[in-house]
Amino acid sequence: MGLFCEMYLSKQDFSIIMEGRFAYDQIMDSLLVFAKTAKDKVKGSVIVGNLVLDMTDDGRIVGIEIKKATEFFKEMDITKAPEEVESAHIDVNYKKDGVVLFLLLKYKNEKEQKVPIFVSSETPIVASANA
Repeated sequence: MGLFCEMYLSKQDFSIIMEGRFAYDQIMDSLLVFAKTAKDKVKGSVIVGNLVLDMTDDGRIVGIEIKKATEFFKEMDITKAPEEVESAHIDVNYKKDGVVLFLLLKYKNEKEQKVPIFVSSETPIVASANA
């Protein structure tokens, strides 16, 4: 996990949060989605706008934090609130001009919603931190 995920999980019950592979923090209004396996080692995190992407040493994205998640959901025309998410995961597709992240959200008694997020290789990176 990246720096934020590790800090967050150190304060929480690890097994409960990781069971669903996501967490929503209402106080911080942050949605965290984890794709990290036991073999993955996070090298650091890259901040792009309100997104924090956790990266392995070989450049794979294995986690995402969406800061200001309520605002993000509205901007992406997601009609449900972040706290209504029952399960979430990410699918990452690497392209030569950037990365397409598909945020897959599931709500109670509804079909999974697939939200595309394109991060261009030319998108300014606010900061990067090594783990």
